[in-house]
Amino acid sequence: MLSRGAEEEIANNMINIGTRFMNPDSALYYYHAALDFGKENSLSEVNLGAYNNMAYSYLDLGELEKAERCLLSFAIPMALQDSNYDWLSTLYDSYADVLMAKGDFRGAFRYERKSMESRIKSDAQRAAGQVRLLSTLLNLKNKELLIQAKSRQLLIQEGRARLFKLWLVIAIMVVIGMVVLVIILFQRNRLRIQKQKIDSARKIIALEEKEKQRLGRDLHDLTGQIVLGITGELERTEFSDKDQKEQLELRIREIGDGIRKISHRLTRANFERLSFPELIIDLCDSFRISLGMEITLNISPGIPDLTSETILHLYRIVQELLTNAGKYARESLIRISIEQRGELLELFYSDEGPGFEREKQIQEGIGISTIFERVNFLDGKAELATGPDAGTFWEISVPL
Repeated sequence: MLSRGAEEEIANNMINIGTRFMNPDSALYYYHAALDFGKENSLSEVNLGAYNNMAYSYLDLGELEKAERCLLSFAIPMALQDSNYDWLSTLYDSYADVLMAKGDFRGAFRYERKSMESRIKSDAQRAAGQVRLLSTLLNLKNKELLIQAKSRQLLIQEGRARLFKLWLVIAIMVVIGMVVLVIILFQRNRLRIQKQKIDSARKIIALEEKEKQRLGRDLHDLTGQIVLGITGELERTEFSDKDQKEQLELRIREIGDGIRKISHRLTRANFERLSFPELIIDLCDSFRISLGMEITLNISPGIPDLTSETILHLYRIVQELLTNAGKYARESLIRISIEQRGELLELFYSDEGPGFEREKQIQEGIGISTIFERVNFLDGKAELATGPDAGTFWEISVPL
């Protein structure tokens, strides 16, 4: 049977053999063997040395959890139980290395401090080892400085990262602001051009209305003079057939009345004394009588009062539609329907005439362009469906 000194020497030799291997796995084999031998023979310091070296081998392998378990679960509790401050100082130092490998610099600093405290206690117990204590303090200071340097480096990196994020956010906000500004300028320019177009068209229509009123007044005045002149001549002229004279006078008065009605429709005289449905009915009756057109008109009851501008534009739209029908679709049936649907006033028109090429007529036809412009002034919508030999259909809606 081996003596205790021989057993301890054998175990230490196993540990020394393990330290000579560069391969951590081979070293661990001898450390485990020494640990088993130490446990079997109750060699506490051998066990502490084996666990300490095993921790560094696991550290070399990158198995930090196993290295931590060797020290924190086994070696350090054993040293604390035996009050072995010499080994406890070494184990704390080793565990600090493990914490540094894990990136826990504060924990490493704390265990380095514990290592120093244990070293002081160990040296106090031995009453010697001042050189070793100084070496430990210097080593601790170096590691503390290293930790502080790494901490400063981390703070600098974090500051740079925050600054980069700040500049990135500023750049994104600048880009978004520029995009929004471009969109606003584009929309403003688009609205300005659209307003210019509307103002130009409004001026043209206003001039057209002014010219119609002038023609209406001139026609009214001229008609009165002509009718009075012809009537005077008839009165001074002798007719052999009195009935023929009366019939001729009646025809002249009818012509005068018809022309005056036309002059009233050109001016705004009727707009002040008739309601919107009455104006449309009178207009359709005029075209029936003067051109013999077949017109069916349906106006739903209860249409609210409309603004004078709305009445004028809708009246001119219907007038333009009937004028075109009188030129091209006089022999066909013409249908007009005006009704209220919710907040909209809707006008439907159709005829069975020859129709036309829609796009070409929109570009070249003044009357059709005027209809679209008048609807736009009322913030409404107009849809035209037509084609050669396909009739003409309008659907117009304006807000009330």
